[in-house]
Amino acid sequence: LYITTSCQNLDFYHNSIRSNGYGIRDFSTSNYDFRNNIVVAGNLAIDFSTAPTANDTMDYNLFYNTSGGNLAEYPAACADLAALQAAQSGYNTNSVSADPIFVTNDDLHLTGSAANDVGDNSVGVAEDYDGDVRPASGSTVVDMGADEYTPLLWDAEMMAIYEPGSGGCGDSNVVVSVIVRNL
Repeated sequence: LYITTSCQNLDFYHNSIRSNGYGIRDFSTSNYDFRNNIVVAGNLAIDFSTAPTANDTMDYNLFYNTSGGNLAEYPAACADLAALQAAQSGYNTNSVSADPIFVTNDDLHLTGSAANDVGDNSVGVAEDYDGDVRPASGSTVVDMGADEYTPLLWDAEMMAIYEPGSGGCGDSNVVVSVIVRNL
């Protein structure tokens, strides 16, 4: 998301952004309210040219950099969420930094638990982009991002085949070991 002119009074709630470049790039917005968003980027998740002011709100967001580089420039470089919080005291206090685990790079429905039940209920967005009610049934807190969901309790993902190291399948006597992670 590129905001290239001086905008004012921008409310930005419950969005999911996935980009190979910048997640959100802003060049002088003032009086903004940026809450309950997921921003995943291959470069910087956040690139703001100016520091926030007393009229700006940025909190309850999930930021993730897929390349392992700096998470943000706001306006100085911040390697991770802790550095961003230290640089901009009072902002992003309830934000998180983790892989939200989208279904695919093009399907931004969520399967991971990082954005589940950690949003801010006060923004007043009652439905997600599928028309699902916020918060989800059985929950009292909204999710971050555009998708309101309930994570699966039995989800797992195979990360790698550990043995056999040759990559071959072998026969019925070969022991196969895999590395899995709980999503």
